Amino acid sequence: MIRVLILADKRIRGFIGHGGMNGIIEAIHFAVPTILFPIFGDQDQNAQGMKTKELSIVLEITDFSQAELEEAIGRLLHDEALHARVRIASSVSRDRPQPPVDTAVWWIEYVLRHGNHSADFLGTLNVRHPWYMKRWLDVWGALFGTAALALYVIAKLVAWLLGGSTRHLQHPNGAIKNGHAATPKSNGNYATNGNSNTLHSSQNFRSKTKTN
Repeated sequence: MIRVLILADKRIRGFIGHGGMNGIIEAIHFAVPTILFPIFGDQDQNAQGMKTKELSIVLEITDFSQAELEEAIGRLLHDEALHARVRIASSVSRDRPQPPVDTAVWWIEYVLRHGNHSADFLGTLNVRHPWYMKRWLDVWGALFGTAALALYVIAKLVAWLLGGSTRHLQHPNGAIKNGHAATPKSNGNYATNGNSNTLHSSQNFRSKTKTN
């Protein structure tokens, strides 16, 4: 049976649905309070919007008890404040300058009168966008690119900081001189990275002194 015909029946006191937009619009139009079990897609957002406006009771499809369901059904049947809010929402939704059918007929005749020129002024800009913009690939690319660049900079910074701290650690083969790891030479002496010329000069001086 068609859902609209069921909701239009004056004897209907409530409607249990999954939070789809069509069902919500139809329920509001006919002033029928709802119990919503959102499952996927936009249903959770739709249901939360109805709950915020106090037009619906929202339960989790994977986590509800018999007592909670019975309480929700009881509110649909007997909560006059809930019914009053839904009637106000229905009145606001129905208030328009002309019936929906007349509006649809007017727009069809409008397009017939103006032909393709109407699309030049009223068509959505999305039809002129390239395929990657329609799928937001440029936006996602910018976001992921920025995140990747930030991670790269952080990794390089951490590596630089860790590298600077290891310069002050003792070399595995022995001593440290002036903050530089000393490297053993074949003659048993140590030469540092920054002072190797000075050490070699002092060694040559001592050798000449012994010879003389």
